[in-house]
Amino acid sequence: VECAKISHYAIEKHKVVITVSAVAGVTAELIEIIDLAKNQKPRLVKVRLNDLEAQHMTILKGILGSHSYVNQIWQKEILPRFDNLRTILHGASLVGDITPKTEAKICSFGEKIACIFMRYALRDLNVRAQIVKAEKIIRTDSRYLEANLYLRNSFSACKKVLKPLLGRGIIPIIPGFVAKDTHGDNTLLGRGGSDFTAAIVAMAVKAAKIEIWTDVNGIMSADPRIVPDAFSWQELDLGIMSEMAYSGVKIVHPRSIELAIQKDIPVYVFNTFNRVFRGTKVDNSKTSGVKGIVSTSGNVLFNLKNPNMLDEIGFIADVTDIVQKEQISIDVCATSETSFSFSIKDANGSEKLLKALSDTCEVTMLRNVAKVCIIGNDITHDPSLFSTIFKIFAEQNIQIYTLSVSASRNNITFMIDDNDCKQTVNALHGKLISQKGE
Repeated sequence: VECAKISHYAIEKHKVVITVSAVAGVTAELIEIIDLAKNQKPRLVKVRLNDLEAQHMTILKGILGSHSYVNQIWQKEILPRFDNLRTILHGASLVGDITPKTEAKICSFGEKIACIFMRYALRDLNVRAQIVKAEKIIRTDSRYLEANLYLRNSFSACKKVLKPLLGRGIIPIIPGFVAKDTHGDNTLLGRGGSDFTAAIVAMAVKAAKIEIWTDVNGIMSADPRIVPDAFSWQELDLGIMSEMAYSGVKIVHPRSIELAIQKDIPVYVFNTFNRVFRGTKVDNSKTSGVKGIVSTSGNVLFNLKNPNMLDEIGFIADVTDIVQKEQISIDVCATSETSFSFSIKDANGSEKLLKALSDTCEVTMLRNVAKVCIIGNDITHDPSLFSTIFKIFAEQNIQIYTLSVSASRNNITFMIDDNDCKQTVNALHGKLISQKGE
């Protein structure tokens, strides 16, 4: 309802296209249910689906109040989707197998239901709105769970479908995160992909701006759960926001920022539940100094040593080939004359990767590693900053596993023990970021 009110206010001043995410926690819940199905737990799958169904019925009643047609809408538009979902997951739980194509179909459920909710919430505000299936306008390859966008085809489809609706004063409501491959199958744009959908649409219709409404006060100098003194920026440049997103800030999808940069479309990040907060404006204006300390925990660090690596051609290529075959993405990496270190974000598959790499060289694996990124424009060219950073690490007695400096010159990344993360991030924030954004 609150999202509909926000949209209604914008509609009074502008032509608007709405991209909708799933209800908070729903996609994560679906992923957990998928895991239960893979482990052949049909009873638990049934219980969790019943809970999910009850949650959505409560939301629908909250939107429509005591209207007599609540049950009619539920029976006609929502229950059949739950029945279909239940059939798919029950069958999968009996055999313990779900293909990526089926998983993509299941995970798109939350956004599609949320669109129905948004349409009825807007209807109560006398707003003419129409759901547009994302499959009609967002085209990708067949990497079902994190598909690559076919930009030109998507732009063409967006213009063809959306512009006539906007011309007739109808507000398109699009499920974010969801797309379609050339075979007509559901694909996904990766976790957090709803704002990526918004950026694709914004570029296609030549939007003046992108507004992202989330549950926090815009873009902050650090995670407030880790740094009590973290604050919100009023303005930030797109390049720094992109670096933050790739480093682990989950507020904005990294690829949405890339698209916005290409077309110089400003992005505004607001808090749905704090309308007093004026938001963070993200555009192409350059800012100076350190703007963020971004940290992620639970990384895995691989250290590879090979005495024969000295003057040898192709060793790192061999390593990356092995990683690619395991379908794992390398995050941070560093190299020396006879060693190569890299981290991965997800511990899943790390043991299998360790075994595969052990056939090539001497390798050790460290779990529970934190990535700490210091982010700001051209900071890698500031010798005094490095001096301050290393002094902080020395004062805190923090062991550094590896150090990486980005080619963009905007990111200095350290890998340290998870147990040292909180004190390190607080110390860095206190010394390196002083200009309040509020």
